[in-house]
Amino acid sequence: MTKGVDDQVEPRETRVRGDVKETLEVVEGHINEPNSMKEQLKEYVDKVLSSNMDVLQALLNITMGKLIEKDEALKAGMIAMKEENKATMTTLNIKIKELEGELVQSYCG
Repeated sequence: MTKGVDDQVEPRETRVRGDVKETLEVVEGHINEPNSMKEQLKEYVDKVLSSNMDVLQALLNITMGKLIEKDEALKAGMIAMKEENKATMTTLNIKIKELEGELVQSYCG
């Protein structure tokens, strides 16, 4: 009679071990699932940030190009104004000399 009980206990232990093993696999799967999701999220964020950096770099390049153009135009304008000022000063100096000459002649004459 003990042999019959032992025969029934062993398959039950095997079933329980199998159930525990199955449950353990399910639990491990749920434990690993957040890690997998975390990795996927990390990859997505990296991809989005990389994409944003590319867009920002392109915008920076465009802005720098426009600023360089404006800087060059400003430099050219400053050079033109300096030349114009120089010409105006020369004209004024000539006119001052003429007026001084006329003034001397009017006092002397």
